[in-house]
Amino acid sequence: MDFQSNIRQKMLQIALLLLLFIQSNIAQKVVRYDLYVQDTIVNFTGKSRRAIAVNGMIPMPTLTFTEGDTAEIYVHNKLKESTSLHWHGLMVPTPRMVFLISRRCR
Repeated sequence: MDFQSNIRQKMLQIALLLLLFIQSNIAQKVVRYDLYVQDTIVNFTGKSRRAIAVNGMIPMPTLTFTEGDTAEIYVHNKLKESTSLHWHGLMVPTPRMVFLISRRCR
């Protein structure tokens, strides 16, 4: 290979790496969900009952993310007691998950 061909090849490699870097950064985004846990009344059987809903829904809304996204999930507990959420289908390949815990909201 002559000198100019070698430089062209190196510049092409750098351009491809830069393109991949830019593409991976563009694909990542912050996805925020605000979840409000509160008492509600439901009637599934003809008789009204107390239930706990998230954003007024039972079951709670499905949260959707793309790999590489930063997930921000804010849980606002509007109940008179402490509560927790149970997650299904959550596969986290990184230890960078951070949980922020706050006191009960009124």
